[in-house]
Amino acid sequence: MKTFYNRSLNWINYLLGSLLGLLGFSCDGIGETPDEYGTPWATYQFKGRALDASNQPINNLRVKAIPSNSDLDIDEIRDTTRTDAEGNFQIEMSYFPTNHFKIVIEDTDGEANGGLFVDKTTQIEIDDSEYKESYGNWFKGKVTREMDIHLEKQE
Repeated sequence: MKTFYNRSLNWINYLLGSLLGLLGFSCDGIGETPDEYGTPWATYQFKGRALDASNQPINNLRVKAIPSNSDLDIDEIRDTTRTDAEGNFQIEMSYFPTNHFKIVIEDTDGEANGGLFVDKTTQIEIDDSEYKESYGNWFKGKVTREMDIHLEKQE
């Protein structure tokens, strides 16, 4: 009885396996583009100098780059940099492709380093032609932007 049961089970498994192999070998439509999974992204590099009204560099200012289409609050942005002794800053980040950024510069050291300056937000508009070195369907490219930002002293 046990031998009959094993033979029957093997025979049924063989038939079901063959049937599934014939019916399930291609679930993909011929000529259709296969689905791709991932998130589009781009790399952004912002370089610049923070200068006062007389074109003198300002040291130790906090600089943030915020995507304008982001619903993040300015205070939630943790990736910041500071200007060096020549007023230079550089921010490099990867983000979902967008054509609008804000560069926020804040004076956080008070009267040190040349006085107290008014915080400044600069809008950056990026044209699609500025994206370089794109590849594949997901990496839109790299954008590099250089700028001089002038700040005014608080009175």
